[in-house]
Amino acid sequence: MKAVDHATAGTLVFDATLLPLPEHPGHHLILHPPGTDTQQRLEELMRRRSLVAAHPG
Repeated sequence: MKAVDHATAGTLVFDATLLPLPEHPGHHLILHPPGTDTQQRLEELMRRRSLVAAHPG
């Protein structure tokens, strides 16, 4: 598990999934998918950003 303190969204919590890389013994890929509350907070941040971001075109 990994936690990140965000100035706007608060504490964001991510799980950890470790995947072995068979082609590279001893190496792993670590994924940090967001927990449920964190997923909702990230989606809200993205919605807010899309409201203020200039779209080219």
